[in-house]
Amino acid sequence: MSYAYRIKLDTLTSQVNQQGEWRASLMELLSPSEMEELFTESLLTQGWSEDEQGIFLELDGIRCDLTQEGAKIIATLNDEITIDHTVIGDSDDSAQLKRARIDEGQREQKRSLNKASEQKKRELSSRLIAIEPKIIKEIDHASHRAHAKALEVKAGRIGELISSKESCSDEGELEITIHVKLT
Repeated sequence: MSYAYRIKLDTLTSQVNQQGEWRASLMELLSPSEMEELFTESLLTQGWSEDEQGIFLELDGIRCDLTQEGAKIIATLNDEITIDHTVIGDSDDSAQLKRARIDEGQREQKRSLNKASEQKKRELSSRLIAIEPKIIKEIDHASHRAHAKALEVKAGRIGELISSKESCSDEGELEITIHVKLT
């Protein structure tokens, strides 16, 4: 008389990572390092935070970090996929048949892990795509402010800065008027 038995395979685990990357397009009104500094100051003014890892903003539970190199923002999502699998055998199985069942179970487990990893990558990508308009808005706002400040600094280097006035156009765009007395 034969009986069925189960063989639990070792658990397979995979780390899934997806990353979004956005770069501000800063005009060269001042040196690149000065423009990046003004951009960083603008982000902090907008409510970005700073910790031991750097300057960041949490958007929909996703940490978006400003990199040290250039005006680039990176958001990275990580998740772990774990797949368990059990092979069912029969007590009348030969050693060769038992090995074949285990091998097929391992292949099935790897296919399941790959499929689950791809599904998780799609989910993580969707989350990054969902925050993209917000990131772009943050970048645009900060770069406009950085450009306005850079124009003031540049004007001050050309001559005596008499006045500077910022306003918003009807379309919501930042307008700056600078009066300089040339020396």
